[in-house]
Amino acid sequence: MNFYNFITSQAGRGDDIGDLGEEIAGDADFPRELNDSAQLETYLTEHAYAPELLEAAMTAWREYRIGTVSTLPKAPEVDHNGFIDPPRVP
Repeated sequence: MNFYNFITSQAGRGDDIGDLGEEIAGDADFPRELNDSAQLETYLTEHAYAPELLEAAMTAWREYRIGTVSTLPKAPEVDHNGFIDPPRVP
């Protein structure tokens, strides 16, 4: 999922991030493939988004990144000696 899909899915959630999602969903010029928080901040500033939405954007970016990281494959478990546990066979 890219940031555009993430933030527009937040529309209607009842806070500033939801408001930002609604604004971006209605912004035909918003870059759909944006992949950097600095690009996000620059775009919102250049397009005169409200200050509270700029702050919400940075919080939303962190939520997006946390969600993206949590979808990565799980790392192998390491025991207290630093060794990777072998796969468990059912």
